[in-house]
This record gives sequence, C-alpha cells and structure tokens, in this order.
Amino acid sequence: MSSAKARVAPNWVLKTAMAMTGSTLAIMLVIWLVINLWVVTITFTDIWLWAFRGLVLACGAVHVGVGVVLMVRSKVGRGASRAKLHGGWHAWLTRLMPYTGMVILLLTVLYVLDQVPLMKPWGAAVTIFGLVAIAAHVLHGLGTVATIAAGGGQLGARLKRVLVIGGGAVIGVLLLANLWVPVGVLGGWWR
Repeated sequence: MSSAKARVAPNWVLKTAMAMTGSTLAIMLVIWLVINLWVVTITFTDIWLWAFRGLVLACGAVHVGVGVVLMVRSKVGRGASRAKLHGGWHAWLTRLMPYTGMVILLLTVLYVLDQVPLMKPWGAAVTIFGLVAIAAHVLHGLGTVATIAAGGGQLGARLKRVLVIGGGAVIGVLLLANLWVPVGVLGGWWR
C-alpha cells in the first residue's frame, strides 16, 4: 500500500483542462485580433464585450491555476535536479511558458480594465511586448495541443506538423497585422 497522498485530480485531467482552456483562449485571441483589425467597422454592445471579457478571465483563471499545480507537481516529481531539455527553439519556448504566461495575464487584466492607452508610447510598447509573448506562448501551446490531438504514429506526426504549421501561420499573420498600430504609435505615424 502506498503512503503517497491521493491527488484531487490526476495529471491527465489537469493537462486536458490546460489544453482545453488554452485552446479556448487561443480561439478568443483570434477573435480579438480579427476584431482589432476591423475595429472601425465593428461595434460591440457593452453586454457582449463584458461577456467576452468575463469568459476570458474565467478561462484564464482556470488555465493559470492548473498551470501552477502542474508546475509544482513537476518540480516535486523531478526532485532537486533541473530538467534537461534537448535544446533548440522548443526547449527555449518551454522554459519561457511561465514568464510569457505572466506577461499575458498582466496584459489581459490591463486590457479588460481598459488601462492600456495604446496611443501613448508606453502603451504601444507594452502591447508590442505582449503580442510577442502571446506569439511565443501560443506557438508552444499549439504544439502541445497538436500532440494530444494527433496521437502517435506516422499519421499523428503528419497531422501534428500540419496543425502546428497551419495554426502557427494563422496566429503569426494576425499578430503581425495587429502590430501595425503600436508600431505606428512608436514610429510617430499615429497620434
């Protein structure tokens, strides 16, 4: 009989919750980025805007909470030695996940509270930094979700490659398109 303390939720449940809330947040990010591109022609009523913000905050809270639990479990499970990643951009993105997540959380809270004056240089700089953090975070998360969705084998590997490249391209294009306003503010093209 094991003396280990029973966990409230197994890791696979937490990782599934992480993937689901992360996917939901990524879809909402795509919606937000598309709306930003057409902000002049689209108007949201206050009720829909606050419903969207509430859903973002709820998914974000679950995502952050589960992420913290998984990080603590991972640290306890590996002991005193640090995980040895094989290097490359994937390892780099893996190490950045908690930090990019904190940047995204801060940026999300500021945007939900309408506290980022985009037309000010510091607001534009915060937005650019946040968009880069979003790109890194979503790219790594997309790879994780694609791995879960694709499964194993050669077909799974091909499906994962298509999901990561296709999803990464969509997010990349939307993020680059949304950079034109803050870059324009910093460059003095927008006032």
